[in-house]
Amino acid sequence: MAAAAVVGLVNGLASCSPRSRPPDRGRPIAMAEAQRLATVRLRDQRDGHAGFRATVGGPGAAVHLTGWVDWRRPLLYLGSVGDRPGPADGLVQAVPDLVAARLGRLGSADDPYHRPPADPPTEGWRVRRLSPDSPTGSPLDSLFALLLELRAGAPDDAGALVAGGARFLRRDLLGGVPVDVMTGPAALPVPVMGPRLAARPAPSGPPAASQVTYWLDEGARLRRLDTYLRKDLPVRVDFNRDDQAVPAAIAPLGGAPVVPRPVTVAEAGLLARMGVRDRTARGGRLTIEVPLSPAGLLRADGWLDWRATTAYLAARNPDDPAQDALVWADRNGVSTHPVAPISAAGVPASPRPTPSAVPTSPPPAQPPPGGWRTITWAQHDTQGSSDLDVLLGAALGGVGDAATLRKRASWLRADDLDGVPVTVYEIRGAAETGTAPGEGLLRYWVDRSGLLRRVEVRTGDRAYGYLDVSVGPVPALSPPR
Repeated sequence: MAAAAVVGLVNGLASCSPRSRPPDRGRPIAMAEAQRLATVRLRDQRDGHAGFRATVGGPGAAVHLTGWVDWRRPLLYLGSVGDRPGPADGLVQAVPDLVAARLGRLGSADDPYHRPPADPPTEGWRVRRLSPDSPTGSPLDSLFALLLELRAGAPDDAGALVAGGARFLRRDLLGGVPVDVMTGPAALPVPVMGPRLAARPAPSGPPAASQVTYWLDEGARLRRLDTYLRKDLPVRVDFNRDDQAVPAAIAPLGGAPVVPRPVTVAEAGLLARMGVRDRTARGGRLTIEVPLSPAGLLRADGWLDWRATTAYLAARNPDDPAQDALVWADRNGVSTHPVAPISAAGVPASPRPTPSAVPTSPPPAQPPPGGWRTITWAQHDTQGSSDLDVLLGAALGGVGDAATLRKRASWLRADDLDGVPVTVYEIRGAAETGTAPGEGLLRYWVDRSGLLRRVEVRTGDRAYGYLDVSVGPVPALSPPR
């Protein structure tokens, strides 16, 4: 149910009647006014950040959004509160390809514009594709796409705005700030480069026929916009240009920004010795969280033993308990066993799997006999691997020698994990020749001693799943029979 709600986040927004005020047709826009409108996206890119509030829909059936937009990354982070409690309530983050939601009401009817926490929760996010052009997507996807596209590295085409019918409506005051109110297309036209238009993605905001009303101050900063996401579904967005807070991206969307560079000789040596350092520490508890498409979530926990090159865990799908399983990984490959009822003695009570019987955390110390299905690493190479398998293989396997790492590894950023300072590296595999730094499959979070703390995998939807290792005692793990 939670996954379905996230897939259709506010897809049930009620339509409302158009505003009763007759439309103000204004006059054709003058070239000087068009030039100001054409610099809106450039101004956003230069300013970088802004706070905003938005209202989608009409009284009694509206959804209220409060948050921040980072046009340089780009990233949206907001809290969503409906006039009525329901699936529209929660936290949302969005990037050009993905939207992540964490359900749960933040505010109330008395406080519809509830600011999201500056430090977003680390768990419980559901990720799906941002689908503004899909009939099955949420109408808010169109708004998210519009807000994320309000950025450019150069002015747009003022002449095309004049020729396309943009109009000047009036001078006004907004919060005491003088503004010019103009209408224009949702996707502002880019300048002509030679005989052809400059390359630009197809518009993915409101429908192409929709006009946007732009409220611009004297510095061409966007203070408000009005448009329709669907017929009879209006939205108004007010921007706070003085709010320069930079929203923090959650781990499933990649976390903090990266600035890739080649690793140094010392860093390559540290990574090459990581396996030795890991075996010295032996291992500890595993915690895994991986987004599943669409809007699903896989959680797992258990143990990892670097000396024995083994990992043993219980994997759970909160939306489909029938997929819950015990997982064993070692040098040979990955073995899985459907979850069976657990007796008071901590062993399976019956060989028949029962979806509703989920083992306690961590999994039973003794793997149940029989019923295991093994896929070798060689078979994974030919048949493909799940994101969970990729994480386990990366956590258990080596990363290569220093000379190889100088070619395939990149420094991404400094970070911390549970208060421990770490460096985030990307190590590209042999099959990733030509992959741009920062776009690889695997990221390794390594502390100053060279100990592996986290592995991240980029999923097929370009979200991120992770495997965390908390170093500590590891029970004697016996392979399944």
